[in-house]
Amino acid sequence: GSYFDKDDYYSSENGPGKPEFFGRAAAELGVSSTFSPEIFENLLAGLSPDGTHQLVTVKPKELKENELDRAIASFERRTAKFGISVDQTTFIRTSVANAARSHQRHFSREESAELNADVGTYIALLAIDPEEKKNLKKASVQFIKTLSKSGHRAALDCTFSAPKSVSIACLVGDKRGLLEAHKAAVDEAVAFIEDRLAGTRVGDRNARKFAQTRNIVGAKFHHGTSRSGDPQLHTHCVVMNLTQREV
Repeated sequence: GSYFDKDDYYSSENGPGKPEFFGRAAAELGVSSTFSPEIFENLLAGLSPDGTHQLVTVKPKELKENELDRAIASFERRTAKFGISVDQTTFIRTSVANAARSHQRHFSREESAELNADVGTYIALLAIDPEEKKNLKKASVQFIKTLSKSGHRAALDCTFSAPKSVSIACLVGDKRGLLEAHKAAVDEAVAFIEDRLAGTRVGDRNARKFAQTRNIVGAKFHHGTSRSGDPQLHTHCVVMNLTQREV
């Protein structure tokens, strides 16, 4: 889970324009401009677009003091809210907690997948109604996800907002030409970032230097309202923590 997962805010297609991928690195990875939530999630996780290869080294976060206790308490509150008895949650709670204690860190992607599979098998065998199984699975997935964080910095959200007067004229007055002008301005800004600012660090810890790469991969999300619901034309350009340098 990450900041970019929240409430489908980024993957929603309800804005004034469809989400789309951009950047020279997108083309190098074989990603077209057509948006895909699955590809977006994979790139955020530092994976190849199809999710089969790890493109960057991702280390699970260390387990902080009381973090496991808070995750267990949250799982118990969620299952109690669904009316699921403690007898049906004990195996899940114990299995996940013991695994976390043995590692003393968050779960890796592979460990998380294995735990979800084991828990899924257990839930399938329970003699409870389908709706209860669905809710228990949902709570269990969230429990494991809470303990599956990495230290990987997924992306940078560069947000470009139009002035309020432009937002109202475009979205309330329906002057669509302003929307196209806004998108063109965003494209110019993104091109500047890619051509002048994109790069990576090379060398060892004692002698690192910045190497310009001039390629990025990201996704644009055009929104017409602020989080409080006011007219606010803005575009999130989520630039992945991925770039490719010449060897």
